[in-house]
Amino acid sequence: MSIVFVPPKFTKGAVLEAIDAGVPLVVVITEGVPVHDTAAFFRARAGRGHPDHRAQLPGLISPGRANAGIIPADIAGPGRIGLVSKSGTLTYQMMYELREYGFTTAIGIGGDPIIGTTHIDALRAFETTPTPTRS
Repeated sequence: MSIVFVPPKFTKGAVLEAIDAGVPLVVVITEGVPVHDTAAFFRARAGRGHPDHRAQLPGLISPGRANAGIIPADIAGPGRIGLVSKSGTLTYQMMYELREYGFTTAIGIGGDPIIGTTHIDALRAFETTPTPTRS
């Protein structure tokens, strides 16, 4: 996995470098990436058989296990809820409001015009990933 935290004008190069290195998942935190740049790295990933990328999002988190992005680690603990959202702010709010129940994983898929990961993709990942038991 690669997480890209660079200014918009450097994002295309950073993402293409990760794709060229064979990185299977690229999480792009940067906002304001030109649509034509997003299209270019989407085509590059699809050309390598990896259509999945996430752009302009807060990242993804499995509380207590992993945090890839800028989602605050202390707003929720582990549990059984899976969350998929296009909004970073709503992701944080839902995690905070449901913190007593906890989350397996929360995924921000971003709201880009060019979609790398859809709600359906994320839900399929939840279906095929074992749910950890709450300790």
